Amino acid sequence: MAQKNLKPQQLIALYRAYHKASIGSNLVFPAVESAYTDSQLYHYLFLAIFLVYYLGALVINPTINFLLKSNYEHQHFGKLYSYATSVNKVVMLVITFCLRVVAR
Repeated sequence: MAQKNLKPQQLIALYRAYHKASIGSNLVFPAVESAYTDSQLYHYLFLAIFLVYYLGALVINPTINFLLKSNYEHQHFGKLYSYATSVNKVVMLVITFCLRVVAR
């Protein structure tokens, strides 16, 4: 795989994007512990994130099931569905880890 050389302007743009994302995450998830204990806002925000995730699973899983059943043979369905579900879980773990690293 060829290495991509970034120009200084591109590196500055990447740094700015990372910096803005970290500032945004600090607005949503402050580093001060007392902010979590003094207000119930963060408890509701945490619950809202899980609500959106699990409501999304109600739409995503049947859609994957439908697309696989309609486009592939029945003998390959189990293997393909397990791949799709595994990729979904891995992506969720990576996103969760990346958000935690950015929030620090």
